[in-house]
Amino acid sequence: MIRGPVNSDTRTQIVKSLGPDAELIDNYYQGDEPAFRVLKKYVKYGSDLLFNPDTRQQVLGVTETGKDVMGMTTDNVINLADPLRPPREVVTFEVTNDINAFEEYLRNGIFEAAGFEAYCIQELRGLVDLFREKKGTWTGIAMNEWLQENPQLLAQLPSDLKSQEFNLEVSERLRQLSIALKRNR
Repeated sequence: MIRGPVNSDTRTQIVKSLGPDAELIDNYYQGDEPAFRVLKKYVKYGSDLLFNPDTRQQVLGVTETGKDVMGMTTDNVINLADPLRPPREVVTFEVTNDINAFEEYLRNGIFEAAGFEAYCIQELRGLVDLFREKKGTWTGIAMNEWLQENPQLLAQLPSDLKSQEFNLEVSERLRQLSIALKRNR
């Protein structure tokens, strides 16, 4: 999040202080939005770089505005240069877009730079290996749950594997009838 309004000295100072850190994130950014491919440009121009066609053309060389950037549509865009716009609305719009931009950079830049996806895959493989190592334990647990007729376990089974309930009295009478019929033949 950028702690200063667009076109302020604070924001300009932040752009200068980012230095090589911003360039590192730029190298790892995997998203589609051109406004985020160079972090320093977004920090300098803010949401204008997303939604102002003139700024996008001048800075990025892109003519169309961001149609659906970070869940926002062009219907939500306000004209920041409008002097009749209440300052609170302008600040809210800028802060909301900075938070959304931060989310975009986390997802498509920082997590990639930090190897977050590789870390998640490594952890998942570790869990799978751990599960396989304890196969006997898990088999015993599953068997106990099966024998206790755990309804949550039974709900996950296909219908052809679910136990069939029999009425023992009816079953015994049918067996006796079958024996009697075989003797009379």
